[in-house]
Amino acid sequence: MTLSRAMVLGGLGQAGQLVAQALTHAGSEVVVVDVRPRSEAINAARYVQADITKPDDDLLRAIADADCVAMCLPERAALAAAPAILDAMAKQSGRALWIDTLSVKQNICGILRSYTENLELVSINPMFAPALGFAGHSVAFVEISGGPKSEAFGQTLRSLGATVELLTPETHDKLTAAIQVATHAAILAFGAALLDLDYDPEKALALATPPHRSLLSLLQRLSTNNPEVYWEIQHHHPDAATVRASLNRALATLDAASRANTPRQFQQLFERLRQLLSGSALS
Repeated sequence: MTLSRAMVLGGLGQAGQLVAQALTHAGSEVVVVDVRPRSEAINAARYVQADITKPDDDLLRAIADADCVAMCLPERAALAAAPAILDAMAKQSGRALWIDTLSVKQNICGILRSYTENLELVSINPMFAPALGFAGHSVAFVEISGGPKSEAFGQTLRSLGATVELLTPETHDKLTAAIQVATHAAILAFGAALLDLDYDPEKALALATPPHRSLLSLLQRLSTNNPEVYWEIQHHHPDAATVRASLNRALATLDAASRANTPRQFQQLFERLRQLLSGSALS
């Protein structure tokens, strides 16, 4: 099935451009909507400058006529705008496809569950920086209400080289607590420690070990991206505070083991870590 008319709300952002490219690849006529002036880099057939959190009647009518609407706004704005957009979509006779790219699923999916009779509803999370593209990367795919349009969109992602992982909202948020919240917090804390240590990258790199270089590479990758993306994950994820508290406890445990007069606690920690990873693909 072809999604002939698609609208990407927040289409000038990185996630919006990624989704717009996917829909264009699928053969859709894509309309990009954003509050900012049009960028020359956007190749959509049409562009509408509008505030999606305050949609006027013309925008709502255009949304109601679309086969697919992709919500690519930041979390707070997306949650505020979603009910009006969903109400407009639900007015058409066919079941249009809703897509969103929010990094926390339980909040948005709680809203989506009220529209399962009238719409196909998919909430995705590209697990990579959008500039990298879909090829070779994983996409979390939370299907609240499926159908031919949802299936076609999933197939489009696969045709672009993505690995599509089907998840429930609850499983998604449980996994991303470790995959995103803990990982990002640990890398950023490492960077904050370097700032506190008056770190000199040029001198350190001449002597750096492979693990240190790996962490520096990850830190550079995060720090060159949009800080708001990482703040949203740390701020909005329901388990974020618990995860950061766990990291604090882990550092306290490491500190206590380091101060002990024997390496016994270190040996126990290493053994538990080996057991954790023993059955994984990393082994």
